[in-house]
Amino acid sequence: MCTVSATPQTLAAVLHADTDADGATQLDDTEALEFTTVLVLGLAALPGGLVMRTSTPSTTDRVYGWRLRAGNPEPLAAGEVFDAYCTDIDSGDPISPEPGVDYRVPPDLGPDDPTPGRHR
Repeated sequence: MCTVSATPQTLAAVLHADTDADGATQLDDTEALEFTTVLVLGLAALPGGLVMRTSTPSTTDRVYGWRLRAGNPEPLAAGEVFDAYCTDIDSGDPISPEPGVDYRVPPDLGPDDPTPGRHR
């Protein structure tokens, strides 16, 4: 889920991704377009946030979050991830946490290595 604070209302988009038996990622084209549009707005100019939930069979789901400010995603602390994921986006009211979900500090998504010729 990606949200961006905009006037007159907050923009939000959700992108679901699954892998098939061959390991290829499956995305809905419309969801992907909406999600990337909101993400670009958050990275370009407007304050926002990004929350990612990962699920793997037989493991605890993990939720990560980033603050989007001035083009750079900043990792949220585990408590901030919990607050972001357990708050209703429309009303601001708290939502009960789900059992079996672990709220974690995300990996750093900072700028790529600026060394010319190196790619991630």
